[in-house]
Amino acid sequence: MAMEKGKNDNAPKKGTKTKGQPIRDITLVRKIKYNLRDHPRNYALFIVAINTGLRANELLSITAGQVRYIKEGEEIRVWQKKTKKYRILPINKTSLEACQALLDSRKYEDDDYLFYGRGGKGALTIESYSYLVKTWCKAVGLEGYSSHDLRRTFAYQKFKAGVPISIIREALGHTTERQTREYICIQLEDVRQVYTHEL
Repeated sequence: MAMEKGKNDNAPKKGTKTKGQPIRDITLVRKIKYNLRDHPRNYALFIVAINTGLRANELLSITAGQVRYIKEGEEIRVWQKKTKKYRILPINKTSLEACQALLDSRKYEDDDYLFYGRGGKGALTIESYSYLVKTWCKAVGLEGYSSHDLRRTFAYQKFKAGVPISIIREALGHTTERQTREYICIQLEDVRQVYTHEL
C-alpha cells in the first residue's frame, strides 16, 4: 500500500518521544559505505549525513550549486528550519569526493537538489530518506534505525574519536552538554574506556 503524500506512517505519534541510537560499531558504518559504493546518490547521501550531522530536512535541501564549486574544507550554508538560522559548515574530503562523484553521475543544473527524488525530479523526501536508511541498516543487521540516527552516529563517532562534548554540542546546536550526552547515548562502556586509556 502506498504512503499518502506528506505523511510518514513510520513517524512517532504526536506527543510521543522516541529514543534513537547511534551506530556504535565503526565496522558497520564501513559496511554500509561498502554496500552503497555503486549507487552514487545513496553513497553521497550516507557519507554527507555521517560527516556533517545535518538534520534530514537540511541535508535534503543541499543543491548541486552549493557543492559543485567548492574545495575541501570550504563551507556551505544550510538553512536550519528548527533554529531558524543558517548553519555554516565546512565540507571534508570524503564528503566532497562523494558529492563530486554524484555530480559526475548525471546532469545537474546548479539549482537542482543534489539528493534527487523518484524519477530524478525534485528533492528526495524525508520519508524516502528514512526508508533508505532503514534498508541500509537492516542490510548490515541493524534494526530500528532511522535517518535521525545518522546524526547521532556523527556525534557518537566524533565523541569516540576524542572530540570534546562541548564541541559536539556546538556542532549539533544543542543548548546543554547534558542534552548532547543523552543524545549520543553514552554508555557505561564508553566511560570505562576513559579510565583504561593509558597516558
